[in-house]
Amino acid sequence: MTGRTRRGHGEGAVYKRSSDGKWVGVLDLGWVDGRRRRVPVYGETRREAHEKLLKLRREHERGRDLLAPPRLVSEWLFEWLSEVKSRDGTRHSTLDRYRGVVKRHLVPALGQKRLDKLTPREVQSFLGQLSDRMAPASVVKIHGVLRSALSDAHRLDLVPRNVAKAAKPPSLQAPKRRALTVAEAQRLLAAATPPEFRTAA
Repeated sequence: MTGRTRRGHGEGAVYKRSSDGKWVGVLDLGWVDGRRRRVPVYGETRREAHEKLLKLRREHERGRDLLAPPRLVSEWLFEWLSEVKSRDGTRHSTLDRYRGVVKRHLVPALGQKRLDKLTPREVQSFLGQLSDRMAPASVVKIHGVLRSALSDAHRLDLVPRNVAKAAKPPSLQAPKRRALTVAEAQRLLAAATPPEFRTAA
């Protein structure tokens, strides 16, 4: 390991890995349950690794448990329903609708993915698959539930950002209608006029 920069406990170190040239930032969490625990981040440059290390340290200082096992999306969605939405004044009818969306759509498609590794592209692909078989309004509602769940996950420092915000649901705007040309209007009028009322050419 070369180019190593050490810091005190609770901060970290940044070094270039000799095996592949990647830069590694390591946050030292000290002794936990009899073991020295460190959490790594990676970057293509020293600056990238250092910035990720600073972000990780801020998350740690805000109380995020960096050693907690990663949640699956399904685990968070059910926890969100039971621990967040059922206690924040959400109406029972709305909560039932959220449960239906979670069980019928979100868990089957995204449930086995790691919550902290879910990407905007995966969410966008999911919305595209829904759009192939559902009305735009239904897809927008499903996207709204996922966006709300990930917003609370972000608020609780479970994920670094809400990736559902970057995915675009289908538009609900009615398609723009083109005005008929004069010739098209004349043909339409002629076709709609009974033969006995048509003027002889």
